[in-house]
Amino acid sequence: MPLNQPRVKVHLKDGIDPPMVIGLLRWPDGMDFEDRAIVVADAFGLADTAAQPIILAKGPVLAATMPATMAFPALVKLRDLGIRAAICPGGYKDEPLRVKRMIPGAGVPPEMYCAEFWRSDEGRPFPTKDIAALVRGTISVAKKTSAVDRIDAMRDASGFASSGGILGRSLAQTLDAAEENVAHAGMPAMTDAIEVLDVFLRDRTWLRCDGRKFGFMDQPEKGPTDRYNTDVLTSTLGEAAPGSMIDLGFSQLRVLPGVLERARARIGPRKVQKSDPESVFDFYSGMIGLLATEAYQH
Repeated sequence: MPLNQPRVKVHLKDGIDPPMVIGLLRWPDGMDFEDRAIVVADAFGLADTAAQPIILAKGPVLAATMPATMAFPALVKLRDLGIRAAICPGGYKDEPLRVKRMIPGAGVPPEMYCAEFWRSDEGRPFPTKDIAALVRGTISVAKKTSAVDRIDAMRDASGFASSGGILGRSLAQTLDAAEENVAHAGMPAMTDAIEVLDVFLRDRTWLRCDGRKFGFMDQPEKGPTDRYNTDVLTSTLGEAAPGSMIDLGFSQLRVLPGVLERARARIGPRKVQKSDPESVFDFYSGMIGLLATEAYQH
């Protein structure tokens, strides 16, 4: 199934051909692996081992980074074949607006909400019919504490280590030996789960409800965890905006090695790094937001 090269004219600002990330949401039903391999080779110039993660993807994948003059023609090729794909130019131009409360208006379900923002006295009222997409994700952020830090904490917390006596000296010597053996070593990483709901309006306003900082007091049913409350908020907004896209695919996202690093993109003031899961979510959520709001742009 050879692909025709579409004619797409890309206007470059100041002659700069910026890198763009191309994301695929899913393959069309019925497209077999052989046809997928042809598409990947033609659109991305990838084959064999490099192409396999894209060909075999069962969910969304951030597939490749390409200059804009190549990325947009590749996007046209993919969409002409019925493949849901989008350009991710670092997500949106700005960081999401951080919401501390989402106050419902009258009615069941409410027809209006007002988003109140952190560090701002201003709010943003919007009708629920303007919700284009709800992107729900759980971001796992690693916390790494060095073994030396752990041992120091044990020493500080121990009464024996500073109280003298045989037992105190023995414990102190044990901790000293342990610290010497594991100096500069790292303990296994622990993770924090950040529960996030991004709300995209038709005008491409990007609202973020971060479970760590969001006040759930305005929703009718408040539970004991951020995960539960964020799920309820997603369902509540989805019920109030039946025409919106509700995306739960972040947990299935694959990011090919080097894709975000090569992009050298920025999400607001924050550089995208492989070790920054929030930036990965920004790319993914931005891609969904762009897809969901395309129909409303002129």
